[in-house]
Amino acid sequence: MFGFLIRDYISLWLLIPLFSILIIVFFYDKSLVFVSFYFLFIAAFGVFKSDTLELPDNVFKIDRVLTNSEYKFKFITKCFPKKIFEIRKSNYLEGDLYVGDLIFWNQGFEPAPVPKKLDWFIYADYLKDIGVDGVVKLDGFPTRIGEERWSLLKISTQFKNFIISELLRVKELSSNAKGILIALLTGDRSFLNKSTKDLFRDAGVVHVLAISGMHVGVLYLLLVFIFKTVFHFKGKSALFLIAIGLVFYAFLSGLSPSVIRATIMLLLIQFGTLLNSKTDTLNLVIAACWMMLVYEPMWLYDIGFQLSFSAVIGILVFLNRFDTWGIKGVFSFITDLLKVNSGAFLFTIPILSYHFQIINFTSWWASFI
Repeated sequence: MFGFLIRDYISLWLLIPLFSILIIVFFYDKSLVFVSFYFLFIAAFGVFKSDTLELPDNVFKIDRVLTNSEYKFKFITKCFPKKIFEIRKSNYLEGDLYVGDLIFWNQGFEPAPVPKKLDWFIYADYLKDIGVDGVVKLDGFPTRIGEERWSLLKISTQFKNFIISELLRVKELSSNAKGILIALLTGDRSFLNKSTKDLFRDAGVVHVLAISGMHVGVLYLLLVFIFKTVFHFKGKSALFLIAIGLVFYAFLSGLSPSVIRATIMLLLIQFGTLLNSKTDTLNLVIAACWMMLVYEPMWLYDIGFQLSFSAVIGILVFLNRFDTWGIKGVFSFITDLLKVNSGAFLFTIPILSYHFQIINFTSWWASFI
């Protein structure tokens, strides 16, 4: 409750007493410093939020970028009713619109497409569910009349766009190879051709191309190996360097909800290690979910957010529930994979069936392989 209040009603002068409270709490009980720091963090971001700003007619605020490929830029606006802009581009670097920017458009919109009777995912119904009532397709970018005073997401997006633009310049790679490399590194699947997307989707392993907790976990193990085993860093210095690496990778991926979730969890583990505290992974998942929803409650309706948390909760439940199998050696590795895939598969079935009316049983054994 306190987090929600300070997120929406904080003012700049309140940051000084909040920071003073943080210092007092630190000397009173160091185990509470993280909670205090989190409230201060939310307060600082609350200063720069302008969601309650009433916009004049024909002025729209970018809420989320849906596609940013070499030849298309597509975004959805904030507030209700929402609008979708789809813009053709001649190259990837054309245009510089970001989440939070204000644009001017007075040429009207086409109505949202009429739902078609299909057995699969119905795009028109999805647009209706998220509040979109108009779309427009353009050959040029609309006029930008304002931008966020300070946006962490914008900095992250600019960094991600720079990495992608450099990869697109590599002439030694085919366009399909570039698309797969960009997807694996940044989680952006906009550069994959349709046949490759269909191949991964039909095999049920499209999540391999989407930056998720799995990728962050692999990076975490790699960073632990590099800093602790190779360079022999110890204690706080090693934990600090690992934390920097995780945050850097989160920026590289554009701060997607699944990456933020995994990064927060691993940072909590790092912090717990500093305090010599035991960690409960399921508690860390719930803590990460709470922290993200306090900052942005609408993430609860994001399909990626729902799948990310349902999958990791399923994995942890299966690993903890069936931890007493008593199998050791190489067979324990196989049974762990079995538990991980089964937990993620079973706990994401309700989400997938609700949104897409389909269950792909191929994904269970394909992910296992």
